[in-house]
Amino acid sequence: MTPSPLPDPTAVLRAAAERRAIDASCRRPVLTYLASATAWLVVGSLLALVASIKMHLPEWLGQTSWLTFGRVRPAHLNTVVYGWGSMAAIGTAVWMMCRLARVELKYGRFLTAAAWLWNVGIGVGTVGLLAGYSQSIEWLEFPRAAPPILALSLGTAAAVVIVTFLRRRETHVYVTQWYVIGAFFWMPILYVTAVLLTAA
Repeated sequence: MTPSPLPDPTAVLRAAAERRAIDASCRRPVLTYLASATAWLVVGSLLALVASIKMHLPEWLGQTSWLTFGRVRPAHLNTVVYGWGSMAAIGTAVWMMCRLARVELKYGRFLTAAAWLWNVGIGVGTVGLLAGYSQSIEWLEFPRAAPPILALSLGTAAAVVIVTFLRRRETHVYVTQWYVIGAFFWMPILYVTAVLLTAA
């Protein structure tokens, strides 16, 4: 059996430099999304703890209307889904798309702004829920001030990811990339449609 040929050292160095450049281009937005996701996970977990205790001791913190079970429970669910889950997914998808497409992230500032806008939307929604302004539809409880902010943020992130995909240097398109593109294409449409239909 003949040994396989050694890889070209120049090609290996070039590939390593390309990966470093890609990682550097998306470091700030991806870390913003992931750090924010972690922060919302902590907030959501604390809200879950309060809701769990209140299931066994309903009178605990009962004098504070902001912390009643009917407000804390939806605040917990929405901060975990929109704060932790969505932000972690977006940050991971952006990094994965850049790596698989072998292209640097060109509009990182827009993506970072979208992450902060998403944080504002979740903050407005969570405070609104705790204040008693709920749409009373599971997973769409955020008050009406929050969905336009979230939709704008999600649309911006989707545009950046789609442009990144279109600028790809890798000729082979992975199935993973099609799923990411599909998610970024459909999520803003589905979210806005659901919010509009439930607001009618």
